[in-house]
Amino acid sequence: MKTASNFLVYLQALGGKFLGPNAYLPGQIKVRLNNTNLPYYNADKKPDDGEISPAFINGRSSFMPILTNHPTSAVVPVTVNYLTPDPDTTVVATGQVHLPAETTTMELVAEIPIPTDQQTLVIRQPVLFNKDLQNYKVTIVVPGLLVHKPTVSGKTVSAKVTMMCGCKVSNGSTPPYWLPSDFNVSAHLQFTNYPPEILTLNISKTGSDSEFAGTIQSPGTLKSIAISAYQISTGNYGFNQQGF
Repeated sequence: MKTASNFLVYLQALGGKFLGPNAYLPGQIKVRLNNTNLPYYNADKKPDDGEISPAFINGRSSFMPILTNHPTSAVVPVTVNYLTPDPDTTVVATGQVHLPAETTTMELVAEIPIPTDQQTLVIRQPVLFNKDLQNYKVTIVVPGLLVHKPTVSGKTVSAKVTMMCGCKVSNGSTPPYWLPSDFNVSAHLQFTNYPPEILTLNISKTGSDSEFAGTIQSPGTLKSIAISAYQISTGNYGFNQQGF
């Protein structure tokens, strides 16, 4: 005899918030368990991406911490907080799944679009389920950085880099949870008639939050740009490229 159990599945960016309204294309994120779709994002619900709390609360907090940096400190991170989800507002995959009569392992799958051409991050996580439990809450940690397509204006190359949850990198945000000093961003430039060039990108002084920029040195005709981004404290990595 199969048992119908209730499931809550949260997707949390490594080092950041849940994948909510600020994430890339949250309406296209898919979650399924044992071939059962668990609806994830509902824009009519006025969803949020979790509230930051200073301490872990058993049964309420995410098990994965959120890294909180101090605006004047070069050391990252300096404090560790947790997220408190609210099932009524926080984005979460929900639904009922029929479990077999015996304890079993099933595969939880999350498909998350990323801002490169037709690319999707697929996370597969085995979970042990007990036929005697009726309610489950699972958090899947989503690694990586969102690197949006680079742009070129004159000799300036720029690209926006955010956490997977969409939270920005900035010296000026309040509070600044993700500082530019925690990120290494570079542009790998290919030219039609000159040798390649690797360019370090720094947080833009005049652009929007999370925008990293640098100046091309080569006089050659640009053929393609590949942006790579690395977060020191988490090991998160992101990549995007643009051809011309």
